[in-house]
Formats: sequence, C-alpha cells, structure tokens
Amino acid sequence: MTEKIDRSNEKGVIPQRGRLTDDQTAFVYAHLSDMTDEELALAVGKKVSTITKMRQKHPAIKSAYGDANTINTLELQLQTKFFWPELQKQLFPHELDFFKSNWVALTNQFADQGIVVTDEMMMRDLIVTDILYNRNLTERRRIEVESETIQKIIDLEMEKPPETRNVDRIGNLQSQLNQFFAVKESLAKEANVLQQRKDAKFRDLKSTREQRYKQVEEAKTDFFALVRELSTLKMRRSEGRRNALCQLCVEKEKERLSKPHKFTDSLIDIPFLSPEVVMLHKAQQELEKTQENDDEEN
Repeated sequence: MTEKIDRSNEKGVIPQRGRLTDDQTAFVYAHLSDMTDEELALAVGKKVSTITKMRQKHPAIKSAYGDANTINTLELQLQTKFFWPELQKQLFPHELDFFKSNWVALTNQFADQGIVVTDEMMMRDLIVTDILYNRNLTERRRIEVESETIQKIIDLEMEKPPETRNVDRIGNLQSQLNQFFAVKESLAKEANVLQQRKDAKFRDLKSTREQRYKQVEEAKTDFFALVRELSTLKMRRSEGRRNALCQLCVEKEKERLSKPHKFTDSLIDIPFLSPEVVMLHKAQQELEKTQENDDEEN
C-alpha cells in the first residue's frame, strides 16, 4: 500500500479571486528575480498569468519587453509562426505565457541585428529548453518536499517502542524514499544536460555577455583598418558611388535653397544666402532690367 502524502501546500491550490493586496504586490515585486511565476502564483494564491502580466509591467524589466503595443504586436506575430500550433500541443498554458514573455524579450534584443527563420528556430529551441529545465527544477523540488515528509513520518515511527512500530509501513515508506533518491539523481543528470544545451543555444545566438563584449570591441575599427578595407576594388567603387550621390544631393539641395522661398508668415526670403548666391541674383536682376529696357525701346 502506497503512503499518501499531503500536497495541499504544493498542488491543487485554488487561486484567490480579487485584486492583490499591497503586501502581496510588494512580495511579488520583491521576488521577481529569484522566484518563477509559478512559485509566486503559489505563494500569493493567484493565477500564473496574473504574475506574468505583473512581471511584464514592472519598470525594472519593462525595457526588456518594450511597451504594451510592442508586446501585443510581437505576441500576435508569434501566433502566426509555423511552429506555434505544435507549441500549443506540447506546452501547458502557463508555459505558453512564459514562452511569449521570453520570445518578446529575445525579439527586442535581436531586432537591430535582423532576425531570419533560422534565428527564430534557435530562439524557439532555447525557450523550450528553458521550460524543460524549469520543469526539471519544479519536479526536483516536489520530490524533495515529499522526501522530507516521508523521512519525518519514518522518524516518528522509529521513535515508537519496537513492539508498536508498523514495520510494513516503515518498509513501504523506505522503499518510496529510495525511489525518490533514484529519481532525484536522474533529474540532476537531466538538468546538467539541459543546462549544457541552453549554454550551446546561447552561444549559437551569440547572446552571452562575452560574445556581446567581443562584438563591441570588434566594432571599434581603427583608421588603418578602414584604409585596408578601401584597398579593395569593390569597396572603392561602393564608397566612390556613395560620395558622388551625396555630392549630387548637396548641389541639388543648395540650388533649391538658393531660390526665394515663401515662409508660413508670408515673408519671402532666400534660406541659403552666400556671396555667390547674392552675385547670381544681382546678375539675374540686371539681366531682367536689360530685357525690360529692350522691350520698351522696341
């Protein structure tokens, strides 16, 4: 006969209705960095989705997710991805909320670098691996709690006089305890594998602190490196074409701003005034006067 363990503090807690109290809100914000959404929801008796929304709105981490419009847009885009239907079959509702939050944060982080399909697949694998890792930790914690409970029952039974001890019960509990030890060892090995997989995904995405620091250092190109780049024919043609286009744009804009312009206050003036422009306008005025005199004489 298997010993029943009281799990009322671990599973099956009915979420409380109504808004969080000030103490509950302060507790959630104080432990956002060291507790998961599931643990916080269990601690305050609320739904996991409620804690996830509070995490997203918290000022300390809001910059990682963006504003509300950005979050909604990215979540809607996520639901159009080809792998979203499979994720809905594979993950629990609270894990889908966790996936959305991490997807928004990663998308904002890599948006400036450009995200292609292979990047999205790596991001998906990274978040799913993190979810599996969280599952592992949750299960290890549950087993640890149940192991402690069983050990306490065994200790109480062993404190009884030998003639009143329930030997069969002790043997049954000890068997469960041994099974839990084996499961904990297996989960520890699985956690190491998942952690290595997460680290590999981080390296693939070049999102580790060391890789980001390296990118910043490599971006500091010196003058001689630029000269070496200009030594290639392709680079010289590209830069030469760009400089020529810039020069044409400058000349075209200078010509436009050198002509009389009517401002919003009905004042007419020349925005770009230089000696050359003044001399040009004087010459034009003299030419117009000469043409007017010729017309009068004729």
